[in-house]
Amino acid sequence: MADLAVSKILTDLRKRILPYLLSKVDENFKVKSKVKVKNRSRDGHAVKQHDRKIHEKDRISKTICRKGVPKMKTLAIGDLHLMAGLILPMVEAHITNQGVQHIVFTGDYTDQWMQTENLELYIKDLQFLLNWKAQKETQGIRVTCLLGNHDIPYLIDKPVGYTLSDAEHREQVRKLLLALQPQISCWAGDFLISHGGYLGGTKIEEWHQEPIPDLFDFSTDAEGVMEVWDKLIELIEQVGHCRGGTRPFGSPVWADAKGEFLQYPSTCYPKQVVGHRPVSEITELMSGNCQTIAIDTFSLVRTPYWPHFFPLSSTPGVVLLEDGQHTIIPIPEWSAISEETIAQYFEMAKD
Repeated sequence: MADLAVSKILTDLRKRILPYLLSKVDENFKVKSKVKVKNRSRDGHAVKQHDRKIHEKDRISKTICRKGVPKMKTLAIGDLHLMAGLILPMVEAHITNQGVQHIVFTGDYTDQWMQTENLELYIKDLQFLLNWKAQKETQGIRVTCLLGNHDIPYLIDKPVGYTLSDAEHREQVRKLLLALQPQISCWAGDFLISHGGYLGGTKIEEWHQEPIPDLFDFSTDAEGVMEVWDKLIELIEQVGHCRGGTRPFGSPVWADAKGEFLQYPSTCYPKQVVGHRPVSEITELMSGNCQTIAIDTFSLVRTPYWPHFFPLSSTPGVVLLEDGQHTIIPIPEWSAISEETIAQYFEMAKD
């Protein structure tokens, strides 16, 4: 009876406080800790920023445009946060019905409220995503996995407050992330897709649209690996005011669509699709002629009582990109998912 009473109270609170939570989402998702690295070492190899001179003609500093990018019907899917096994089955039918040729994930495959010790969940969900990706590729569908701010600390093994606490566990996650062949951004026709977005005068660099190498493998291209390492450190350290940092706006893995885009729209890329910023529904933002579509609609709200979570968005969805236009595809199954189902997927014991 007590459980039933608590459940009714939580349901009522969900209906009453959701608008308030959405208005306060900036505070809920501000960065709790930052990666601060001046001297870095990897397996005994000391690396100091600016130790190596990077020439202007180095491939790592080149910028690229969308010229030559094939036009494909693309489905963009927002942040998963260890819920691929719950979300992707809800999207399956739309991939077939819409004739999707290319699927892009906006990153943040890792980390979730109260799961910093739950290695089994990380392995289960990332392996599900890997198998799902492989299956789609055998069907002739291209799948691109972009990196989010939650994923990079695993690739460089620099833990922060929301990552797995155990070093051996982080190494297992690092290998699974590498298997996804993640990159920073990609094109879908006229749309540039990334985790947070390119704001102000931030430019695409060539390495942004190539798979991240194993940063602990120096056997083939040690200099190139070290360059990417330094660049990832720069991206993860560039946090804007909106997310608790010191910069006017964040890097492409930290930029905040609602908090920063309107003030600092891109002068280079007028049509973008981003995740990172939780929204109640897929949201089109305009600043002059610049358009950003925010699609992070699968985030959870944490509560102090079991089952501890419920979906933030009342109208979740994914977005279809074709011929320079976007179409919102609702995923109502997500807003209808029970809190108990989420807790069971996380294999959380009842309080």
